[in-house]
Amino acid sequence: MWSARQADYVLAVYQGIVREIYQVADWFPGVTTFMQRDEDEEWVKGRCEFVGRIAEENQKARRMHSTPGFYHV
Repeated sequence: MWSARQADYVLAVYQGIVREIYQVADWFPGVTTFMQRDEDEEWVKGRCEFVGRIAEENQKARRMHSTPGFYHV
């Protein structure tokens, strides 16, 4: 989980295409933010989630609707 904390941006990918990019404000252990879900505790063990906002247009311009590959943002 803690390696994810290094990411400043998160790519939302659907069917292999970047659909949205989020700028991360902070990372948290799974199911500890305001987003409540009825998940099995074993499933979320070791997972993480972030709180953030949609990235600025200049960050999104060259990545949106592309394949994710490996990005250093």
